[in-house]
Amino acid sequence: MQAATQKTTSVAIDETLERLCYVQGVTGVLIFDKEGGIVNTTLDATEAGKYAASCATLLQRAADAVADERDSLSMLSVRTKKHELLLSRADNGEYGILVVQNPYVTTRQDPHSAKELRKKCERLGIIIPRGADRQEVLELLESEMMKRGM
Repeated sequence: MQAATQKTTSVAIDETLERLCYVQGVTGVLIFDKEGGIVNTTLDATEAGKYAASCATLLQRAADAVADERDSLSMLSVRTKKHELLLSRADNGEYGILVVQNPYVTTRQDPHSAKELRKKCERLGIIIPRGADRQEVLELLESEMMKRGM
C-alpha cells in the first residue's frame, strides 16, 4: 500500500511541476530537501545543483529572521537583473520549492498543442467528442483535472 501511495504522490508532484512550468515567465522549478539535496526539478542538473544548497540555506536563514510565535515565513522573493526567484518551504522545513521566472516576459505562446492535449486526455481516460476543437479539448481536460483535484 505504501508503494502505491508513494507512486501517487510522485505522479502528483510531476504533474504539479509540469503545470507550474506552463505559467507565463516560469523557466524552471526545483524541489529540494532541507540539506539542499535535489528531490525533483525541471531545471538542468548544473543549474539545479547551483540553486539547491544555497536556496535551502537562504530559506532557513530567512525563516529564522522572521521567526515569531504567531508568524512564520511563507514565501521569499528575490529579484535579480535577469530572474525572479520565488522560494517557499513546508511548515516543518523538510522540503522547499524554488520557482525561477523571467519577470520581463510579456507574451507567451500557448504551450498546449492539440496533439498534446489529446494525449493528456487519453492518459486520464477522458473521452473526447468527435469533431471537438482545441478549445473544447482544453476545457474538458481542465474540468477533469479540477474534479480530480490536480
